[in-house]
Amino acid sequence: SSPPVLFISILLFILISLLSLLIYRSPLGRTLQAIRDDSLSAASIGKDIMRFKMKSIGISSAFLAVAGAIYATHFTYIDPTSFGLEESINILFIAILGGLANFKGAITGVIVFVLLQELLKFTGIPDNFAFNTRIIIFSSMIILLLYFRPNGLLGKIKFE
Repeated sequence: SSPPVLFISILLFILISLLSLLIYRSPLGRTLQAIRDDSLSAASIGKDIMRFKMKSIGISSAFLAVAGAIYATHFTYIDPTSFGLEESINILFIAILGGLANFKGAITGVIVFVLLQELLKFTGIPDNFAFNTRIIIFSSMIILLLYFRPNGLLGKIKFE
């Protein structure tokens, strides 16, 4: 990646991370956590569940739009076929690996995922088998992780 895109990406990552932390610690963040943990209890104290879920989706969409803009800037072209099965599996693996509802878990998931991908490059697996081998390895790791660490490495929520 070119230095300007890398610099802008790092700067936006820091800004969005700080904004996420501010939201997490705000009354909005506490309400969203209460809805996540027990929506019936949150509704019983007068919280409009649908309104808060819509706010959550809007905030998440704005953050994802920033990521998409950086992606499109870097690759100069984007279309729906840019995101196939492999990307979906990678995102799922990162979420399960790091754990849900934890910023540190998300960062840990990304770091471990990137390190694993780089380590697999040194195994000498032929290119025509690399994708399928990676899928088998990551799928096996997901199964083992869900069995031994249902919360992920640093997660707060169990996968059920």
